[in-house]
Amino acid sequence: MRPPGAEAGIKEEDVITAIDGRPTKEFTITPIRKMFMLDGKEYLITLKRGSKELQTKLRLRRLI
Repeated sequence: MRPPGAEAGIKEEDVITAIDGRPTKEFTITPIRKMFMLDGKEYLITLKRGSKELQTKLRLRRLI
């Protein structure tokens, strides 16, 4: 089973620039950790891949 990020098409070299429309620079690590621990929650992820900006939906799930 692949991790949720891989299922959403996120690649290792991608840079996440926004989560649900909020720029990632607005977040600190603690809120991001809490957000990404919510099993079943879905987020719209904006990312930069090279010179392109892309969006994908990420649905969280328990890995263990």
